[in-house]
Amino acid sequence: MNLPRKLFSNFTLSFASQLISKISDVLLFIIVARTMSVEDAGAFRLAKSFMAVTLALSAFGLQDLLIRELAPRRNEGKKYLINYVLVRAVTATCAYGLLLLLLSTNIPYSTETKSIIRIFSLALLPEAIFSICEAFFTAYDRLWPPTVAGSVGGFVKLVGGLWILFHYNSLITLTLIIPVGSSIGLLTLLPSFWKLFKEVRQDYTLQLDWSFIIQQINQISGFILIGVFFNLNDQQDTFLVSILLSETELAWYGAAQTVVFGFSLLSAAIRTAVYPTMSHYYYESPEKLVPFYQHIARYSIIFIMPLTTLVTLFARNIIVFIYQEPFGPASVPLRWMIWEVFFLILHIPTARLMLVQGKQKQLGWITGIGLLINVSANLIVIPRFGIEGAALIRPIVASINYILGYLYIRSLGIEINIISLFPRPLLALGAMVMVAILFENSFLFPFFISILVYVIVLYFLGELNHKDLNYLLQLLSKN
Repeated sequence: MNLPRKLFSNFTLSFASQLISKISDVLLFIIVARTMSVEDAGAFRLAKSFMAVTLALSAFGLQDLLIRELAPRRNEGKKYLINYVLVRAVTATCAYGLLLLLLSTNIPYSTETKSIIRIFSLALLPEAIFSICEAFFTAYDRLWPPTVAGSVGGFVKLVGGLWILFHYNSLITLTLIIPVGSSIGLLTLLPSFWKLFKEVRQDYTLQLDWSFIIQQINQISGFILIGVFFNLNDQQDTFLVSILLSETELAWYGAAQTVVFGFSLLSAAIRTAVYPTMSHYYYESPEKLVPFYQHIARYSIIFIMPLTTLVTLFARNIIVFIYQEPFGPASVPLRWMIWEVFFLILHIPTARLMLVQGKQKQLGWITGIGLLINVSANLIVIPRFGIEGAALIRPIVASINYILGYLYIRSLGIEINIISLFPRPLLALGAMVMVAILFENSFLFPFFISILVYVIVLYFLGELNHKDLNYLLQLLSKN
């Protein structure tokens, strides 16, 4: 399979896997928001945030390390799988114990909310092991297995959740379906391991190797920094809003975050698609790294700018369409928050380039600087400006992380010019905005017609040329 087709395949399958495995939680939140109280929606979103941050903080960057180390050593898959699964299971179990300890303190949540958090977070262990399995298949460029498994788990959560809501109308009972669905999805992966090990020669058996585990743990300090700082960055505003503001405002903020979450899956898919290729280039063809970086950055800018702009313009239409009128105030934070996705995607090739070069500690400290700014700023703006202030801080911090990373790789002597990639997409964006404003009273039609205008202007400006069309044909071709 040629490189363009492989990247496109990895991106689409990764996005599908992320979307399908996570969409059930999103849809359940939307259903709770539309059928139950705003406070119930806030409690459900808070439980999701607790589980997400606990899962991420216990990951210790093992997924990224596994992909980097296993991609060039595919004959050692059994050794990596069994030992990484053990480590991840231990960290997830310890994390759940610490979460239970936290919930036993006097944090300002109701007894029911604490119960919902405890039940939701039972999914920690199956989700943690699933993340290692997903990274394992990514290292082999086989993303179908986690996509199918995520589909099964998501289907169980959604259908089971709807059945529980119909028969019991209880948020606590509904939450039980989350760990059940995650466990069933994980079990679905077992046949795929048997098939892979049958097709790819393995030089090791499924046997624990304590010296190997210690060797891998010695490499994760930088990845731990990245994981801890990045995920605290991602969730700290939700916790601060839950403590400093009302449950209603928390629900509005969670509604905006849920929309942004859908777009952030694009970021996760791009990370998954480009990381194995960058790792291969670093070991085998380092001269290809910089051109590959420039290529990914260019298409990221062209792709994400119109989407974030249109979400800003039609934020209220989107919120009311999804959640109905009571969630209308969520449109203001959504207008600011969506631009975080732009900088997250722009940051991907920079972050991946640093990781394959072994600069994970530096990337971790850059993310830590962003976290410090994030928490400090939110403690000031949330009491004064509410959820709008918290939403504004997110893209500001994301832009700081990107700029610091970009300046760091430039300081290493890597000649990359990101500024030159912006002028023509910005001109096309201006034409798109003018068309969107002409149809501001409607939603779906101007959304799609604006995208069409953007693509046409890019073509006439020469930003999309025959080379790009040939590249697209390569992505879609069978050979």
